[in-house]
Amino acid sequence: MSGTEKNTFLENNLTPDDKPKNYQLSEGDEFGKYVNEQVAAFTEEEQNIFGKIFQHALTATMDKPSQKWLKQAKELIKALKRGRYKQVIQEVLDLAVTMKVTEVVETTEYKGRTTHYTHQAYFTDKNALVLKGLIWTVVAYCDRKNLLTLAQLTERAFQEIPGQGAVAARPAAAGVGNACIFVLGNSKMEEGVNHLIHLKSSIRQESTQKIIQKYIEVASKKLGLAQPYHLSEGDEFGKYVNAKIAALEGEERVVFYGVFQHALTATASKPSSSWLMQVKTLIKSLKKDRYKQVMQDILGFATELTITEVTEIHAFSGRQYTVHKYFTDKNKALLKGLVWTMVAFHDRVSLLILARLTEFAFQTIPDVGPAASGVGNACIYVLAHSKGVEGVSYLSRLKLKIRQNNTQKLIQQYIDEAAKKLGISTIGLEELSVPDFGLIEGKKTVAFDDYQLELAITGIGKTQLTWYKPDGNPQKSVPAFVKSTQQHKDRLKRLKDEIKQIQKYSTAQRDRIDRLFIQNHIWSYETFQTYYLEHGLVCTIARKLIWTLTTDGQKTEAVFHKDQWEDVQGKSVEVGPETQVVLWHPIHSDTDTILAWRDRLEALEIRQPMKQAYREVYLLTEAEANTRMYSNRMAAHILKQHQFKALTSLRGWKYSLMGTYDDGRDNTIASFSLPEHGIEAEYWINEIHADDAFNDAGIWLYVATDQVRFVNKESGEVLQMVDIPKIVLSEVMRDVDLFVGVCSVGNDPEWRDNGGIPQYRDYWTSYSFGDLTEVAQTRKKVLETLIPRLKIKNIAAVDGRFLKVKGKVRNYKIHIGSTNILMEPNDQYLCIVPDRKSTTKSDNIFLPFEGDQGLSIVLSKAFLLAEDDKITDRSILSQLKR
Repeated sequence: MSGTEKNTFLENNLTPDDKPKNYQLSEGDEFGKYVNEQVAAFTEEEQNIFGKIFQHALTATMDKPSQKWLKQAKELIKALKRGRYKQVIQEVLDLAVTMKVTEVVETTEYKGRTTHYTHQAYFTDKNALVLKGLIWTVVAYCDRKNLLTLAQLTERAFQEIPGQGAVAARPAAAGVGNACIFVLGNSKMEEGVNHLIHLKSSIRQESTQKIIQKYIEVASKKLGLAQPYHLSEGDEFGKYVNAKIAALEGEERVVFYGVFQHALTATASKPSSSWLMQVKTLIKSLKKDRYKQVMQDILGFATELTITEVTEIHAFSGRQYTVHKYFTDKNKALLKGLVWTMVAFHDRVSLLILARLTEFAFQTIPDVGPAASGVGNACIYVLAHSKGVEGVSYLSRLKLKIRQNNTQKLIQQYIDEAAKKLGISTIGLEELSVPDFGLIEGKKTVAFDDYQLELAITGIGKTQLTWYKPDGNPQKSVPAFVKSTQQHKDRLKRLKDEIKQIQKYSTAQRDRIDRLFIQNHIWSYETFQTYYLEHGLVCTIARKLIWTLTTDGQKTEAVFHKDQWEDVQGKSVEVGPETQVVLWHPIHSDTDTILAWRDRLEALEIRQPMKQAYREVYLLTEAEANTRMYSNRMAAHILKQHQFKALTSLRGWKYSLMGTYDDGRDNTIASFSLPEHGIEAEYWINEIHADDAFNDAGIWLYVATDQVRFVNKESGEVLQMVDIPKIVLSEVMRDVDLFVGVCSVGNDPEWRDNGGIPQYRDYWTSYSFGDLTEVAQTRKKVLETLIPRLKIKNIAAVDGRFLKVKGKVRNYKIHIGSTNILMEPNDQYLCIVPDRKSTTKSDNIFLPFEGDQGLSIVLSKAFLLAEDDKITDRSILSQLKR
C-alpha cells in the first residue's frame, strides 16, 4: 500500500479515539524539538488531543484538503477549551516563521574512507508534512494576526535552497508554502487577498505565482472586491507598476485595481463626461492628492523609458530582423486611460510630466511610426483641458517639437479653441502661455545658505550655472555642503530639471518667433513690452532682433540695447503707448540699410538667435515670371527622403513618405499652409526608382525635387507667380532652399564612396562643387567679413564658390555650400566627416547669428586643414598621401 493510499485508509477508517495518543514530532530540526517540548508541558488530556491532531496532520499529502479532512480536524479540535487551539497554533506558526535554512555538515564512512559533505536543512520531511496539515486547520480560525504570520511563513517556505551538482535550486518547503496560500485564499477576509497580492510579486516561482493569481481572482470575486489587475511584464513599465501597486495599503490597492480596469475601457478618441465621472467615483475614497501622487510616480517612470532595439530571427525564413520595443500593446492601452484620469489635476508637476510623456510617445520608431500615439494624444487632450494657460503653453512648445502632421493639426485645433474661449488671437494665447521661470532678463539667482547660484541663458537652448561665495567671488565647483545635505541636493536637482525646461522653451520660442516673419503681425507697444521685451525668457531673443517701430505714422527700425531703443546709427528712438511694433524683415529694406544693420549688430556684438540681418531674400526671377504658374528654381535635386520628412515637419510643412507600395503613384507634394494670406505652397516631389534604394519597410531612401507652386486655399486655383506677396515668396523659397541645402545627397561626403545611386553620381559632383544657393551666398558673405579677423587670415581666403586654405602638406578648396573638400592641384576629393559632438576652434568665434551648422563645419575644416601636419586621423592621412 502506497503512502497516499495508507493515509486515505486511515482518514476513512479510523476514528479519533483509535489514533495514537502519544505522537511526537521528529527532533531532526529545532521546530520538532520545540513543539515536543511545549506539548510535554500540556495536561495529559491536551497531550492526547494534540497527539491525535498531529497524527491527522500527517495525512495532509494532497494538494489541498478535502471537506472531510477539514471536518475531522474540526472534530478533534472541538475537544479543547475554546480559544486554546488557536493560541497554541499561533505559537507554532510564530516558531515556524523564525526557522532558518541552516548548513549542515555530515560524515559518512565507507571501506575505511571518511567523506564529509554539506547540505542545506530546514524542516525534516516528516515535520514539514505535519506543519502543512496544521496550517490547513487554521482555515477555520482566521484572524488578522495569523494571516500575517502565514504570509511571512509563505515567503520563508519559498526561499530557494541552492542545489548541488545536477540538482537545481528548490523552494525550502513548497508544501508548507502552498498550504499557507490555500488558507490565505480561503480566509474569507480582504486581508488574505492583500497578502496574496504582495506574495505574488515577491515569490519567484512562476508556477506558484499562477496558483496565487487564481486564488486572488476567486477570493476577490467572493468578497465583492475589485478584480486585481496586473500589467503585462513584457516591458519595464509593467514590472514597475505591478511592484508599485503591490506595495500600497490594501484599500489603496483595491482602488487602483478598479481604476486600471476602468482605464482599459479608454478606447475612444477622448473621454466622455460619464467616463470621467466614474474615475472621480473610484478615487474619492483615497486621501487628498494620494491618487495624484501615485500617478505622478507611474507616469513619471513612463517618461524615463527608452525604445530598445532587439534582434529577432524569423520563425520560417531564419532571417534576422530588428524590432523596437517600448510598451506592450496591453500596457499602452492601459496607459492611455491612466493619462485621461489626470484631467482633474492642473498642477505644474502633473502638466510637466504629461508634456514629457507626449514627447516620448511621439518618438518615431523606424519603419513603424510614433511609439505610442494613443498615449500621446491622451496627454494632449489633458493638457488642452487643464485650467489656466500652462497646459496650452506646453502644447505650443509641443507643436514645434512633434513631427507628425496629424498631431500638429490636432494641437493647433486645441490652441485655436482655447484662444477662442479667451477671446484672443492664437498668437496672443501662445504669447500669454510662455512661462518666465522667475527669470529677469534671462537670469535668476537661487540662495543656498550664504552661497548664491546664478542661472543665465547664454544662447538658444543653452544655459550656464555660476556659484558665488558669500564674499561675492565666483566658485567653479558645487559647494561641499550642497553635496552633503539632502535638502540642498534635492533643491539643486529641481533647479536642473527646470533648466531642461528653460532650454526647451528657449528653442521653441526662437522657432515660434522665426515663423512670425511671414505673418507680418502687429503688436501694440504695451503687449510687446509685456510678452517680449520684458518677459524673463523671451527677452533674451527679442532684444537681439531688429523691430520696426511706428509712432504717429513714422516708421523706424531699431534694436533694444542698454535699456533703450537705438536705430541703425545708434541714435535713441522714442516710443510711447501708441507705438506699434512689427518684426523687421530685410525684404522691406534696401541693400544699404541691410548692410548697415549687419555692421551695427557686429559693432554691438549682438549674435542674433536666428538669421534676420543676414536673412536670405528670394525675389521673383525672370524665369519664374515667364513660367507664370510655377518655379523650377529648386527642381532636379536628389534628397534623402527620411531627412526631408523630418525637416519639413520641423518647419511646419506636411509631407508623407513615399514607398514601393504606393500603387503606381510616383509623386507627391510637400505643402505649407499660409492661412493669413489664403495661400498654400506646394513643393512637388518625385520617386527615384532604383534597385535596393528602399528600406525594410519599402520606403524609398531618396526622392527627386520638382517645381514649387502656390494655390488659392479656397478655390484650389494655381496662382501666378507674379501675384504672390514678396514676403510669402521669399520665406517659402527660403524653406525650400533649406530643405535642399540640408537634405541633398551632395552634402554627404560619404554618399558617393558608399555606393549611392550610380546613375546620380554626376548630380553629387555638380551639387557638391557647383553654384552656391542663397543660403550658401549668405554664408560666403559672413566668411568674407570673418576670415580677415581670424588666425588663419594669411593662409585662407574666399575665392568664388570656395574657401581656399594653404596647409603645410597640401592646399585645399572647401565648397562653401556643401562643405565638401577638393585638394589642389588635381582637385582630388578629400572625405572628412564632421564630428558634431566635438569642440573646435570655430566654437569660440563670434558669429553674427545662430543656427547655421554648415558655417561652423566650413570653419572647423579650415582650422583643421590649416594645420594639416598635425592631423592624426588615419583615414584623413591616407588620403593626403595619395
